[in-house]
Amino acid sequence: MFVSQEVPGSKELRAPGVRVVAQISVSAGMLICMRTTLNLNDELMRKAKKAAAESGVTLTSFIEDAVREALVPQPAKPYKLHWRTHDGTLAVDPADRDALYEFLERQS
Repeated sequence: MFVSQEVPGSKELRAPGVRVVAQISVSAGMLICMRTTLNLNDELMRKAKKAAAESGVTLTSFIEDAVREALVPQPAKPYKLHWRTHDGTLAVDPADRDALYEFLERQS
């Protein structure tokens, strides 16, 4: 038996004109597989098929890998510290802990 239904919340997550349908195969109460129908741009589909063939993988594996890679959280942009200097020297001697704390208190 196959059950097809529109995926809840899929309207907010997809590009205009793309319909997402989940199709689940159920046999004797056990979940066997899940199928998803995507309507992709023809040019995008041709490029995906070509890239999958060149990589020696199935189109399904290629698309799974692409989606998996797209869902990996991107690292935050590293913070770059900008030292303030006066006449080419530091405003405070960083080796003098008390002077450094005093300077930081004045800055806040």
